[in-house]
Amino acid sequence: MYTIQMQKECGCFKKSDYTNPMTFENKDDALMQARLMENHMNREFCQKQS
Repeated sequence: MYTIQMQKECGCFKKSDYTNPMTFENKDDALMQARLMENHMNREFCQKQS
């Protein structure tokens, strides 16, 4: 079981469809989701989650 957990949730994250934490059955799925989230947050969010 693999988990993605945001340490600091900005308002953009709280308003999004993302959940915290997110759990996955395998490492590849968790890594793919983490990369997708990273790209989306870097483009669309307020940048306070850094």
